[in-house]
Amino acid sequence: MKVLTKKMRKGNTRIVNIWVLGLLVLTTTVSTHAQNITNIYTDYGGFWTSGSGNINPVYPDFSHNLIAFTYDGKIYSTGVNNQLLNQFGVTFEAKSYQALPVLNIPISPGGSRFIQLGQMQDGLNNAISILPAPYTAPTRLSKVLTDGIQGLDISSGVTNIKYADGTLVEMEFPFTTIESVSEIGDNIPDILVSQIAQPSSQAIDEVWFEDALGNVVGNKIFINQTNLPVLGRSMNDFFNPDTGASGGSGFVNSQREIRISAFDAVDFGLNASNFDEAKKLIYKLGGSSDPAFLAFSNNFISVLAANDDLVTIGIDTPVIIDVLDNDLIPGGIVISSTEIVAGGEPSHGTVVVNPDQTISYTPDLGFIGLDSFLYKICTESGSCAEAVVTVTVGASDIEVTKVILESNAGVGDQITFVVTVTNNGPYDAVGVRVSDLLPSGYTLNSATTSVGSYSNGSGNWSVGNLALNASEILTIQATIEDTGPYTNTAKASSSTYDPDVTNNTASATPNTVPSATAKAACQSGLHFQSITVDLTGEPGWEIAYTFNGIAYTESNIMSGSFIFNPSERGVFYINTVTDGSGNKVTYSSIPPLYSGIRAFSYPCFIITNPMIPSKVKDN
Repeated sequence: MKVLTKKMRKGNTRIVNIWVLGLLVLTTTVSTHAQNITNIYTDYGGFWTSGSGNINPVYPDFSHNLIAFTYDGKIYSTGVNNQLLNQFGVTFEAKSYQALPVLNIPISPGGSRFIQLGQMQDGLNNAISILPAPYTAPTRLSKVLTDGIQGLDISSGVTNIKYADGTLVEMEFPFTTIESVSEIGDNIPDILVSQIAQPSSQAIDEVWFEDALGNVVGNKIFINQTNLPVLGRSMNDFFNPDTGASGGSGFVNSQREIRISAFDAVDFGLNASNFDEAKKLIYKLGGSSDPAFLAFSNNFISVLAANDDLVTIGIDTPVIIDVLDNDLIPGGIVISSTEIVAGGEPSHGTVVVNPDQTISYTPDLGFIGLDSFLYKICTESGSCAEAVVTVTVGASDIEVTKVILESNAGVGDQITFVVTVTNNGPYDAVGVRVSDLLPSGYTLNSATTSVGSYSNGSGNWSVGNLALNASEILTIQATIEDTGPYTNTAKASSSTYDPDVTNNTASATPNTVPSATAKAACQSGLHFQSITVDLTGEPGWEIAYTFNGIAYTESNIMSGSFIFNPSERGVFYINTVTDGSGNKVTYSSIPPLYSGIRAFSYPCFIITNPMIPSKVKDN
């Protein structure tokens, strides 16, 4: 994808709204917007959703990808993780969206132009730091506006984009064709524009289509982001794009709003008589724009786009990477060249582009950690696209455990959770992180760490690098409330490849309050996995649960477990559990991913977890 930028000619454009008999007449200077996105779904913390009128009280502080959104009352997936939506019972129409590819345009410092990241991205809670890996200074738009799965990371962006002299940036995205006239006016979004900081009504973005000669096809759209509903909030740090330094104390752990505008092609004045004239999409940034991505529907236009690659290898192990494997290459288009972008070479290894356009990477001798490089693909017509390859060198088995120090703590008492994360090796681990957000059955009193920072709001503990066989400890003290849930779960992760994820989660529940945890397993003679619910508290339990949307109740359970044998595959949720003493716990209708109160019953045959297709070829 060839992205051109040019400084704008001086002059003013008037925004005109013309109403005739209640109908908006579209001209080349009309501001129009048919519908708004009202809810978003991301993979933050496993699963996160927020929307207009129902803002999630958890404000993301780390990278997360847009997996779905609600538009005109209907949920559309982005294709990032449809399986996750299915796991949480979200009914959606499957679509595929991709960030428009932005080439290596420098971000000029000055004014309020910053790189915006989740405030825990640097591993430090509410602290001044420098731009964290994998970002490097000077930072370019191509790294920030196309990162994440399909380029849809909604946590990272650039604020107030302008040239150094204050003139506005105009980006040009050529494409091969609009796929079908049927995509126009179908009330399904074709273009998404994100806004993740504070918009201004005085700096309006403009978007339009042009023909091959630069003439406007249809009409321009003027985007006033202040008119859009707030869909969620996030906590962010801001960094100088040129030096990587912090923006200062006023730009640390700072709250910002998330908005996304969506447009059907008909909003641009495209129709059956002119759609085949459109050959490029133009986006003029108003100067106060704070985008995380500009995205298009793959059903709408065919665009050359390169996607980031993640590769894991052993120490001192060279690898051949098929970088084209996950790139979007329109039918009939031939990639004529693949090259390493100047200034984007790896810091801890060497790369060679092979004749078949794969790339060979060799890590430096003894290196352990993260490395990255930037590559560019181009067609014979001159369209190009860029993406980043991130290589994790080494592997480490990260284990997390959790214990409760008090043996008989009850409602109103203080309880102490001790979370220990350990690197079992065989190599040092990079970017270790533990998520442990207390459920509503507790009020947090204090949290102390042996290393790193813990965020009370998100429950994220950034451990950092963890040496072989080393352990670090998080101690959480909280008061037990009179209403649960009470099961507290910690989940560990690492930027280094983890060969065993079965020990990455640990839960603990006081033995004096009721709790329920569910798990599924195949039993002899059954066609579908049986659901076993383990119970704590006084015998005589009653549990209310839901399977595939149908509610059930089981009473007077005297043993410490209850078994449900479904007659079909489906999703099982625990709604409430009451023990024999009358203590009751009510669980969330959309539980966190690792809460333990949800189980999935599959047909009883061998199931393997789907993985991202391998990017590695044998040498």
